[in-house]
Parts: sequence; structure tokens; C-alpha cells
Amino acid sequence: MYKETLFGLINGVSVYLFKLENTKGTEVKITNYGARIVAILTHDQFGDKGDIILGYDTLADYQNDKHYLGAVVGPCPGRLSENKFTLEGVEYLLEKNTPSGHLHGGSKGFSFAIWEVLEYSDNRLTLRHQHRHLDSGYPGNINVELTYALDNQNVLSMKSKVFSDRRAIFNITYHPYFNLKGQGDILDNTLTIHGEKVVDMGIDWSPSGHLLSVEDTPFDFRTAKKIGKDIESSHQMIKLTSGYDQAWIVGEKGNMKTVASISEPSSGRVLNLRSDMPALVFYTGNFLHGIRGKQNTEYKKHTGFCMEPQQYPDAANQKNFPSVIIEPNRIYESETQYCFSLEKKFRCF
Repeated sequence: MYKETLFGLINGVSVYLFKLENTKGTEVKITNYGARIVAILTHDQFGDKGDIILGYDTLADYQNDKHYLGAVVGPCPGRLSENKFTLEGVEYLLEKNTPSGHLHGGSKGFSFAIWEVLEYSDNRLTLRHQHRHLDSGYPGNINVELTYALDNQNVLSMKSKVFSDRRAIFNITYHPYFNLKGQGDILDNTLTIHGEKVVDMGIDWSPSGHLLSVEDTPFDFRTAKKIGKDIESSHQMIKLTSGYDQAWIVGEKGNMKTVASISEPSSGRVLNLRSDMPALVFYTGNFLHGIRGKQNTEYKKHTGFCMEPQQYPDAANQKNFPSVIIEPNRIYESETQYCFSLEKKFRCF
């Protein structure tokens, strides 16, 4: 029978761990602190079950986390140019929560909130959070409802539903770090990204507002290749981020499609990503340096990768990018799916 487990207390408020499980024995563990994915246990090609998510053993470690392990990120992921944006003629200055400026929604963003639990069953969890007006500098009382669901085809879906009491900007993404082998680095994983363009970025890591063709660049994953093949490239954006941490344009907003696929040779595990978002940030854990995670495991550079489907980054400041403005009292919905399979067996999507 499904049952939540107490994970700890934050200022006297109970925080829980929830387990979703399907008939294949796949397990997903989620905490309502930051709506974070804490663990995903799947079988490899030998029938052994292992955890493919980087994370921590304690709630205190998640509270002190600087890398957004497993987190839901919002109201806006990534960086915004000059830590500000203008909406309806009003300039909003955002909290500088890192030495380099505003990142991932700030210290009062979705990743550090205790989400309310609305529904929980053996394969479904619905959480809710209200991001208050001017938290971290963002306008609007933004209400977010998020449902995790695990089906018997090994598809984990995340469905979000959002509305605000006033015009606001909104762009949600998911930040679990995957390691399909469960240990070591991810450089020999084979990756496909269905994107022909990547967002150009300046030396401050903010988007320039221009799109670059992936043709003849390290960012061309239209044909599957190993992550490590070009990760040491001299391309200025690779050097800037010490690996991959760029946004690919992968289709139209609202159109559900396969965005990327990745496989790991020794375990045989395959991860397929589907989303109705127009962009995908692919990040190779470039700044995981000496992080102590589960069972005191040391997470190093390239120990994990993130697939972060989202709207165009910094769209609030880029006139050429599709708008991320949400209108008051209208419901906006989106969905992302992770499908877990094996190379030599059933392949979803």
C-alpha cells in the first residue's frame, strides 16, 4: 500500500518522501520540498535494479544544495539578462542569488518551496505551490499544480497547470541529474537531440537573442553521437560553460514530440524525452566538483546530465523569442515525459 515517509522538518513543517511504483517494478521517489525527484530505480539489461538519479540522503542536504539536484525550476529557469526584465512598462529587478546574478528563479523559487500535497496514490502524485507576488522579484501570485504519474510502460509524466492573478512571466523546467549506469561519468552515453538550432549566448552566459545552426558545430546531435566526442571542443560556448549547457530549439510550443534520446552501453538503459516545450537545455554536470551525494558518493564533473525542456531562455528580454507572458486568470498547461527502456527490448516513442 502506498504511504508517504517523513523526510524531515523545515521550520516545524513536515516534509515527505513519496514513492510511485508500476507493475514492472520501476520506482520513482519524490519529495514535496522543491517537488524534487529524489530517486528513479529501473532495471538494466541484466535484470538488476539500480538508482539512476543523483541526489542526497537527507533533507538538510537538499536545503543546502547549490546544484538543483532533482528540482522543479521556476518561475524562470536559467539566467535573465542583467537580472531584470520589463513588463507593462514596469522594470522588475530580480534577486541576485548567486555571485554571477539571478539563477533558476532565486532563493524563493519553486526549487526551495514546500509544496502542498493534493493527491497521492501508488502511481500518481499531485503537488501545488503558490509563488507569491514579488518573491525573488517576480510579479504575480502564480499558482502551480504539478502531477507526476508513472504508467506501466515505464513512462514518467510531469503535467503542470498554472494561472496567475496578474500578467506575469512563467517558464517551468525539470532538473534531475541522470546517470543511466548509476556510477562513473556520462561521456560514453550516446545522445540524439532533434534540434537544428541552438541559442547563442554571450560571455555573461545570457542569450544574445540570436539562434545558431548546429551544422558543423559540437552542438549537432541530429545524428546520434557520444556525449564526450566534442565536449572538449574549442568552440567559445563550450569553453564558456566547460561542457554542454546550451539550449536547443526542438519544435513548436504546445506540440508534443520526441525531443531527445540517450542510451548507456553497459547497462543497456535508454531514456527518451518527449515534451510540448519548444526548447531543451542539455547540461553535462560541468560544475559538479567534489559534491557528496547518496551514500557519501562523490559527484564529479560529468557524473550526471540534465535534460531541461522549457520555453526559450531569457524570452522576457528577447523580442525575437516567443513570449513567456501569462495573462491573468487563464490556465496554462504543459507536459514532459521521460520514458525508460532497454536498448535490446521495448523502445517507447
